[in-house]
Order: sequence, then structure tokens, then C-alpha cells
Amino acid sequence: WFARPVGASVALSDVDIVWVQNPFEYLYRDADVEGMTDGWDDVTAYGWEWASATTNFPEPVAVQRNQRLSARNSGLFFLQATEESLAMMNRLAHRMATEDVWDQTAYNEEQFYVSYGGYRSPGVSQRVMNYMCFMNSKLLFRYVREDPELYPVVRPVSVHVNYHPEKPQRMVDILAQYHGGKQDAIGKWHWGVGLKGHHECAKRVAGHHTSALARRVLQAGGKAEWGGIKFVEFLEGGQLKTPWGNGRWGVMDMAKSDMLYADFVGAEHQLQLKSWPFFESTRCSDGEKVKMKVDV
Repeated sequence: WFARPVGASVALSDVDIVWVQNPFEYLYRDADVEGMTDGWDDVTAYGWEWASATTNFPEPVAVQRNQRLSARNSGLFFLQATEESLAMMNRLAHRMATEDVWDQTAYNEEQFYVSYGGYRSPGVSQRVMNYMCFMNSKLLFRYVREDPELYPVVRPVSVHVNYHPEKPQRMVDILAQYHGGKQDAIGKWHWGVGLKGHHECAKRVAGHHTSALARRVLQAGGKAEWGGIKFVEFLEGGQLKTPWGNGRWGVMDMAKSDMLYADFVGAEHQLQLKSWPFFESTRCSDGEKVKMKVDV
């Protein structure tokens, strides 16, 4: 009932996929099932041989060899209108209706399980989509974005935000970058969970007397314009006075000599020196940036 009645090949896409280019121009169309992978390099995407000692076989077989790979993702695949793909989809439809099984688990099983006993495999041929074209979000945020050579030149066909919980928010920034032309719109996100600021804001040092940058701010009088508003005052002892309320300030991870922090009215900010006396403030909760200028 899935493909055969109309003789049409079908592409399925989850709702958490951002389309950047026309996918039909990047398909090989030489297999029953052409699907994306959860892998992030050749080994994890296309598989590797795993050899392990076993006692399940008599000598001389002392090593059991397996093929291992990251899961084929059931959120994006292209099916040719063939008997085999129809058999697989009918099998999956039946399993979804009668079993308590994750659809991606069943999707992988029906592609890889061989016929045995009373079970008959659908016998589909398979192709893994090029993982650099049909990306998952782990590949984009953890590897491509951190590669200074790849990041500026790679334009994916699609990005599946399957590895990260902030799906809508990341999708908005992926769209802004690849369709809206906003440079490094995805740069504010951590490769793991949340914004980069959430992780970097935790890297703080008690006190500020050892920081040359902190001393320079104090020696200049400690006053600064924040987004054009006068004044934010950086005081001795880490006290901070602002037009919106008092707070604390200090030094970020000492490995970053050009970074301070300023916290007030429940918001945490990173302050990065751009060119004295100009700083850029990044609010940790949402990545909002504001210019700050020390009054000299």
C-alpha cells in the first residue's frame, strides 16, 4: 500500500530537518533505500569491522568478526518504488501497529536482518547518504563548525537537528545562516547542550587582582558605557554598579587574558576585549551581544 499502487518513489523527512538545497539533485537512486546516517565520519557512517574473541565456535575459529556502524536515521530516507522497499514498509507498518518498538530500531532491523528460520528479510539494497551533504547536528556543531577550513566552504543539503534538545532554536539559527546570510549564526551554540556561554560562564576565577585587564579597567576609573548607556561602574572587591541594579564582576578563565564577566539583575555576561577601550558583552542566557566602552 505504500509505494507500489502509484509507482512513485518517496522521500520522507522529519520535521526537525532544515533544508538548505534541493535534495533530489544529490541522490544516487541506485538502491531501494537511500537514507541518512547518525555517523559523523567515514568509519561511523559506513561501518567498520569489529573482531572479538569468541567461545561460541569450535577451533580453528577463534575470532568472531562483525560489521559495526552508527544507526541509519529513520528521519530522512528516499525509497525507490520497488517490490523490496514496498515489502519493507509494509513490514514496518505492521510492526508499528503491533509492537512496542522504536521506529528507528525497526527501520534498521528490517534493513540488516538476514533471513533465518521463519523470518524472511525484505532484501532491500541500501545506500548511505553522503553525511557531508545530509548532515546530522552532531557533525555540524561538533566537527564542521570547529574546522576552520571546512566551515566557511561547506554548504549542506540538509541538517537534521537530531542530536540536540533545543531543536526549534537551533533550526532558526541554521536557517538564518544558510538562507538569511547571517554569518556564523550557529556559532553561539555549544556542541553539546545549550549555548556556549552557559559552559564558558562557569569558567571563573575568584578575585581580579591578578588580572592585568581587570587592573587596567580599575586604573582607568572603572566607569564604562554599556550599549551607549552611562555608566556601569567596576569597583574594587568585585562590586558592580549599573543603572539597572548592582552586581558582581571579575575574571574569566585565566587562560583567556582578554575576558571578564559582569553579572547583574540575574543575568550573566562575558566581556571580551576587542580593542582597548572597547569590549563586547555576550549575555550567557541567549547570546545577545552589546558593545561596552570603558570611559577613558
